[in-house]
Amino acid sequence: MTQIPPDELWALPEKIEIGTTVLELGNKKNVTGLYRDWYLDQGLQYVSLDINGLDGAVPLDMRYAIEPDEIMNGMERGFDLVTNFGFSEHVDNQLACWHNIHNFVGVGGWLSICMPMMPDWKGHGLWMPELKWYHKFAQLNGYDYEMKIWDRKRRTICARMQKTHDDEFTMPVGMIHASGGVK
Repeated sequence: MTQIPPDELWALPEKIEIGTTVLELGNKKNVTGLYRDWYLDQGLQYVSLDINGLDGAVPLDMRYAIEPDEIMNGMERGFDLVTNFGFSEHVDNQLACWHNIHNFVGVGGWLSICMPMMPDWKGHGLWMPELKWYHKFAQLNGYDYEMKIWDRKRRTICARMQKTHDDEFTMPVGMIHASGGVK
């Protein structure tokens, strides 16, 4: 049975009801299996998005604007849960990537994030937001949020944000740095 690491489980909303719509950014997997299987075992409606198109992922490129209805199958309000567990740091165009993410989350929905922290993960991914970037993102775009730093082998920033209203997307200025890493 697929297991999700404790830091990523913490980043999920405390209560997830059967039928919740989930968009997973990336076709995440670990040694226990595909995250998709965990979400489906919970009775959730699941979609993943990854340019690679593997494991049933919708093959779209987050470097460019994506119309939400390309993946939302007629949902009017967006996804109840969008997960970004080590995805966005690999996308070259951060403005387009985070704009897309914001547009995918429905009002009342959750954005769950677990990302590597600089300088501990230098060389992993292309872009690393500073801690204060997440606070500014939430503040500018209509989210309430909680954050926790997990200290495993390397530190990880985890946040869960609930979209309280549908503001136009505003990208926090600065605070995202090139890591010198790989895609």
